[in-house]
Amino acid sequence: MSALLSRFSAVAVTVLGFALSAVAIALFFAGFSLPFVCIGLFSALGLIQGASFASVPELNLTNEARATANGAVAQMGNLGNLIGTPILLVVLANGGPPAMLMTVLGLYCAGGIAHLVLRRVRNSRAIQQQP
Repeated sequence: MSALLSRFSAVAVTVLGFALSAVAIALFFAGFSLPFVCIGLFSALGLIQGASFASVPELNLTNEARATANGAVAQMGNLGNLIGTPILLVVLANGGPPAMLMTVLGLYCAGGIAHLVLRRVRNSRAIQQQP
């Protein structure tokens, strides 16, 4: 992780984590064995978690904003655990494993796309604020 963060922004590493997670799930549909897919997925998810916390100082200039952002990241993890599991269990019960995996794949893609869109918004605001 630190090797990636020394060369790339934390947001870029987070996007990479989402992309690799989506690829890991897609490999299951391509016929790769579940243990292989799970090892890849666990590795990619570690990038998302670590880089998400590392992005806080990149995106927030003041200590107060950083404290608030760290709390928000932690609470979103709690929220994901609270509602994510029941939602995926409903999808699993109604559509089976392929439906659950497709849902997770879509969520990983949505997370990566959201980061890319928000990066574009931040960059356009920075350009507008320049004298």
